[in-house]
Amino acid sequence: MGLFTAVSALVMASFAVTRHMRLNSSLYDLGIKSQVIWNTSQGDWFASTVEVTHYLGDHVQFIFLPMALLMRLWSDVRLLLILQAVVLALGAIPLYRVAQRKLSRPWIALLIGSMYLLYPLVGFVNRFDFHPVVFTLALFPLAYDLLDSGHPRWATFVTLLILSLREETGLTLFMFGLYLVLFERSRWRWGALWAGLGLSYSALALGVIIPTFRGETSDSIMRYAWLGGSVSEIISNILTTPSLVINHLLVPYRLTHIIKLFLPLGFLPLFSPFIMGALPALGYNLLSETPSQSVIYFQYFAPAVPFLFLGTIDTLRRLEPFLNTRPWGWSAVASGLMLSTAVAFIWDNPYTTPIQPPYFEVYGTERLIEREPFEAALALLPPEASVATMMGFGPHVALRPEMHLFLSYTRPELRQEGFPQSDYLLLHLNDGRWELNRRLFYPLVERALVLGYRPVFARADVVLLAHPRTGHTMPEAAEAAEAEMVGYIVQRTRDLYEGGGKFVPTATETLVAAAERWRVEVGEGMDTAVFANGLHLHSYKLQPSYLVAGGGACVLLNWHNHSDTSLADANVFLHLNADDGYVLAQRDGIPVQE
Repeated sequence: MGLFTAVSALVMASFAVTRHMRLNSSLYDLGIKSQVIWNTSQGDWFASTVEVTHYLGDHVQFIFLPMALLMRLWSDVRLLLILQAVVLALGAIPLYRVAQRKLSRPWIALLIGSMYLLYPLVGFVNRFDFHPVVFTLALFPLAYDLLDSGHPRWATFVTLLILSLREETGLTLFMFGLYLVLFERSRWRWGALWAGLGLSYSALALGVIIPTFRGETSDSIMRYAWLGGSVSEIISNILTTPSLVINHLLVPYRLTHIIKLFLPLGFLPLFSPFIMGALPALGYNLLSETPSQSVIYFQYFAPAVPFLFLGTIDTLRRLEPFLNTRPWGWSAVASGLMLSTAVAFIWDNPYTTPIQPPYFEVYGTERLIEREPFEAALALLPPEASVATMMGFGPHVALRPEMHLFLSYTRPELRQEGFPQSDYLLLHLNDGRWELNRRLFYPLVERALVLGYRPVFARADVVLLAHPRTGHTMPEAAEAAEAEMVGYIVQRTRDLYEGGGKFVPTATETLVAAAERWRVEVGEGMDTAVFANGLHLHSYKLQPSYLVAGGGACVLLNWHNHSDTSLADANVFLHLNADDGYVLAQRDGIPVQE
């Protein structure tokens, strides 16, 4: 088992590091988490600049503290990827040990450990960047192994590590403890202790710590808005209108992924009370409206999986008297488990299965972006400078005090000009992954040049721009090269914009979020609409007053300028949107047209 575990750790670590080096890891979430851990290692505890100003306002993950100590020894994002791969692989060892004690066939224990290493979800969570909550795959089996082998105090220490992984892990620990109280009565005291610790910690983290640092309730509750606007309303609707929940769960993709959870284990966990431990993670993820939460491709189901394996071992233990009396019994079970594992792995190979919308995009080791020009630009980026960048570049520039996503809909206070005014902008002009809205992206790149950002590097679609405050100047002999780079950037963005970027569909809520600083909804006959730059849209008139498919329309805008703003520096986005946000027609330009 040790050899198979070591080989698996090497394979998973190599895969994770390779995809990262090929620019396929993402700012969400590897960049975010690595920045928080690095800031903590520098003494700025839990500081974050991407979504929130303090990470404890988003997630409660005190495991970052010991990780910060490791990052002081090796300040590299790859440390986190290797650590995750090793911990994931080590999860096979406690499962193997438990199966050895519970079952009379040692080779079945080896099979259980091997099935874990080939379990598709294990490969998928290793593929999707870095999430400490997946450590539960190893720590929950370890806690039970230590308890079952007579080391309850060490097991309790492991449960404290589990609580440090994320705020909701306490709910799973609560059910784990309740299982011990109800079904392993000799350990009921430890079960009661664990249940109390788990429930208390999750209540503290979700009800006090996150709202305190965020200034409001966690935005995660919006994922359950279909059930109600508050926790009490959500719980009430679940209890009083079960048909609402059933209809929500009967969506095909949710049913499919429930099958994918149990198929590799031959559905044996369904016959064991250990399934209790899986219920919290299954419940709060399947009830979410976020599609990525209800599939095996991400970290969300990780706390449930250990109990599926422990349930498999428990079911086999219960079947053992029957199987021992049949010469073919154990062989049939082993063959069935190997077949189900193989079918599940072929159905969803974690190394090759494409993960695209409606789920969060996850890429493997394919070469999609040239690394050489990115490395050349990165070498020119000062290590302490703030930077706004792309999803694929984010993890590579995260180890600095301030980093942002260039085109982002969070933290509007940073987007007064449409994008964060960082010291540097490190961009790729033709990387449309992670649903980059090109129609919004290209005008912002040109706006950066208008605002005075100067090119430092521009080649093969990789662009590095410096804010005027950085004092960056090109050598006198290189001024022609700077002008050439400006021309390249402008021409390239316009070509890509006209080549399809301006026709990208955009949901209404995205338009509102992206342009909330300037956008004003007006109606015909309205007296005035004041924009942030001092321009007043006094009124508009639509001719004809109704629209006909395929016909033309004229919109007359009546502007008043009560500021020093030059009309040549302003840009009007006039869009005709369908109900789904698709842009049916548009005209973009300065307010005055000759």
